[in-house]
Amino acid sequence: MRTVFLILAGAVLGCAQDSRTVAKNLCLEMQRLTAEGDLLAARSLVPTAEQKIQLLGLADPNAALLVNQIAILEQVLGDYAKAERIYSSAIQKLETIDPYGLSAAILLLNLARTHLEAGDGPSDAYGLAQRALSLATYRFGPDSPMLSMYYITLGAALQELGDRKQALYLYELALGLGRDGSELNKYHVALALQNSICGRE
Repeated sequence: MRTVFLILAGAVLGCAQDSRTVAKNLCLEMQRLTAEGDLLAARSLVPTAEQKIQLLGLADPNAALLVNQIAILEQVLGDYAKAERIYSSAIQKLETIDPYGLSAAILLLNLARTHLEAGDGPSDAYGLAQRALSLATYRFGPDSPMLSMYYITLGAALQELGDRKQALYLYELALGLGRDGSELNKYHVALALQNSICGRE
């Protein structure tokens, strides 16, 4: 009986692994199509993405990344209000099932960025980015290069609020964390550098 259970557990685990791989690939494909401007093709993948989100559950970071990609598509289409609703709905659900998880950090961060890009609330963006940073620090530790993007977003919100000194401090923190040589952080380091120059003007 125990042997059967282990085999079944292995099969379920394999299925979950496959679903995560499919979700990652789907997210990358939506990202590529959106970046290339093929928005109709990107939109055609949304129903499949929603199915994968349902299958994995929002607590899975791969599901959160798919939510993020759907919201980004809406932003590119110019509907920031819809993008914000997508993020807010997912975050609200996460507050009951996994409030301290990585998915919540990812979605809070990107909702903060959406507010900044839409120009509709640096105060809201600041609060969201603070929450996101707190969760990311809890998940990754205070010295993780992954925190660079969180510091950049929080700094951008502070800069919009007129606190350039504190914004510059956060950009410099992001630069320090981002200098690990990884491809992931090259963009964030460049952005922090640009923002720190703007902060000195």
